[in-house]
Amino acid sequence: METSWQIRLSNKQRLLFNLLDKNRGVTVGMKQIKNHIWKSDGVPDQRVYILVSRLRRKLPEYLEIATIQAQGFTLRYRDQR
Repeated sequence: METSWQIRLSNKQRLLFNLLDKNRGVTVGMKQIKNHIWKSDGVPDQRVYILVSRLRRKLPEYLEIATIQAQGFTLRYRDQR
């Protein structure tokens, strides 16, 4: 299910989307996200949650970022559970 879409993303949103997309269906941990985007794992978790929240609002209907409790996040098609 590949559909063409275009949205405006900030640099950090784009980095996060690309990381999650490259690892689609796999849980990406907080530490991995922090190191990928900020080059440090000393960034407060709240920054990641805010970035994820903002990116979620921009995704097309058929994609979602799922929170995997106490593990991280994963990008998947909405109909995948």
